[in-house]
Formats: sequence, C-alpha cells, structure tokens
Amino acid sequence: MCGKKLIGGIVLFVGMIFTLAGSWAQSGDCKTNKDTTLDEMQKAKYVGVAGCTCHMKQSLGNQYNVWIGTKHSRSWVVLQSLDARKLAKKMGIEGEPQQSPACLKCHGSAVSLDTLCMEATFHIEDGVQCETCHGPASQHVAIKMGQKIAAPMKLKIPTKEDCMMCHKEKKSHEMLNKKKFNIDKAWKKILHPIPKSK
Repeated sequence: MCGKKLIGGIVLFVGMIFTLAGSWAQSGDCKTNKDTTLDEMQKAKYVGVAGCTCHMKQSLGNQYNVWIGTKHSRSWVVLQSLDARKLAKKMGIEGEPQQSPACLKCHGSAVSLDTLCMEATFHIEDGVQCETCHGPASQHVAIKMGQKIAAPMKLKIPTKEDCMMCHKEKKSHEMLNKKKFNIDKAWKKILHPIPKSK
C-alpha cells in the first residue's frame, strides 16, 4: 500500500516538474501577431478590450467608441453568419468558421498564441480589437495614469501595410460580392489618434 502511494507521489511530482518547465519555457514568448521585436513587448500578455478602459475617455480620444463603430469589433461575430459558413465550406474548412484558425487569423486576435500569453480578460469574441494591431498591452495597461510611458511600454503603431495582411483580395472571398477594398478610405474610418497634450 505504501509503495503504491510512493510511486503515485513520484509520478505526480515528475508530472508537475514537466508542466512547470513547459510553462516556464513558453512564458517569455508572447509575441504579437505582427512579431513586435522589443524584448519587453515579448513578455507582455494580451488583456483584451476590457484592459483598454483609459481609451474610453473623451480626454484621451475615446478610441474605444471608434473601434466599436467599425466592422473590426464584429469580425468574429460575422463568422457565425450563413455566408461565412458557406464560404468556409467552399474553402474546405471543417466545422464552425469561428473556431477555424484559417478564418480567425484575420477575424480574431492572438489566435496562434498559447493561452499563457493571455489574461483572463482576453476574449476571442472581441474580434479584431486593439491588440490585433497594437500588440499585447499588459505592460502598457499596468502603467498608472499620469506616468510617462517608457518607449518599450508604448504599443505598436500599425501601418497600412499591416492592414493589407488581412485586407488583400482573396479569391476565396469573391462569393461575398464585396467592393474592392480601398485602404485609404478605410484608414480614415478607423483613425483614432490620442489628442495632443496642451
């Protein structure tokens, strides 16, 4: 009886060591979808839209309201539509589009990353949200109001080229009969600058 408990304890202990070692090895590798190269940003985690509450204030530009008014905020939800299911089937995707990595790479955030890179406040259902373009924000969010943001804590400023990684014309999406994507027009719709300090 004692021998079985001892063996069980050893197996449990060894299993815990492998689990912790695996977690430790992955914990420093939370890169952004755009492969941000700053070491500090690689340690950051995705917090989700809920972490961006400062940017809901008018004095800071109310970027949240700009985002919520765009198709980006509904990009995951659209994957539940009949059109999305038809398109997924045409593309040979098995199962639901909102669970397909092929669809989520442009309709979600941080899809290819381990869940260790995400805080509990992160939700894939938020679609293309702040961190999709600006990178993981946990270190940025941890800064107290009024503190100067150090360069490594600043978020990525995306370019039109970043947008085109998903907005390029796709043969697979032709059945949706969409107008040709105009990056300059779209860019103006999603602009959400932080007001200059007085």
